[in-house]
Amino acid sequence: MNINEVLKKLGLSSEKEIIDIEQLKQYQLTYIEPNNKKQGNYFEVNDRYSTLQKSLILDYISILEHDQPIMPIFFYRKIVGWHALLNLNRKSETSKYEPPFLKISDNNRSDLDQAINYVGSYESQIFDGGHLLGKFTKKYFDFPLFYGNHNRKKVRNRNIWNEYPQFKRANENTTNDVGQLRFEQEITKDKDNSIFYYEIEAIFREEYDQIPIGNRIRIEKYSKDKKQLLKQLSHTFIPNCDYAENTNKSTILKENTIENYRDFFRTGNIGYLKKKNIYN
Repeated sequence: MNINEVLKKLGLSSEKEIIDIEQLKQYQLTYIEPNNKKQGNYFEVNDRYSTLQKSLILDYISILEHDQPIMPIFFYRKIVGWHALLNLNRKSETSKYEPPFLKISDNNRSDLDQAINYVGSYESQIFDGGHLLGKFTKKYFDFPLFYGNHNRKKVRNRNIWNEYPQFKRANENTTNDVGQLRFEQEITKDKDNSIFYYEIEAIFREEYDQIPIGNRIRIEKYSKDKKQLLKQLSHTFIPNCDYAENTNKSTILKENTIENYRDFFRTGNIGYLKKKNIYN
């Protein structure tokens, strides 16, 4: 997808609108368009105030190492993400720090959130119940309830503190489309029991929006003493949008307008979007 199609699918009319989003003002974003040599359809992120940010991350790591290994990111008076230190040596002591579980239900989230709880629903063919702190982190944390249960036969058990509806393209990973899974694999494929600083934040266009327009992910690899940054593996923004309109994977019709998408993210009502009949 080119950047204009991605912006439309996020309910935005220009690059300036994404730069002006409150949660993204401290970053510089560069769109990566796919080509024959490189996957794409995501944004690379750079800190505008890199020296300050490096100092803040070391402070976070100090807290995450000596106290709780996971901390919430707050914005708009709600949890929108997590800071986490992924260290296998601490797993046995993490259970006492498990964050709360609150089931997504008919009275605490959007219509779309409720619909994708039901296994086999039309909405669940287009959207995942996307985790912020992904299930791959179970390797590092002894949290029996926090991640919920997506394997139920009829109704999924999902956690309001850690999940939002996410287009399958944004959550998964394919040959041309980089989704969240692609960056999570930078950790899951590690064979050295490395220590990672992991930061993920759901980004909302406006304060009262129901669906985030994407997730910002930062992954850094640290020395065993947690004092030296060995490598920044990624700092990216994954737009929460469907596959390109000119592909057979696309589930949302091309004739949708910026206004259609904006209404969708604002309300969490998929009825604002014109969709393909995916059962044909």
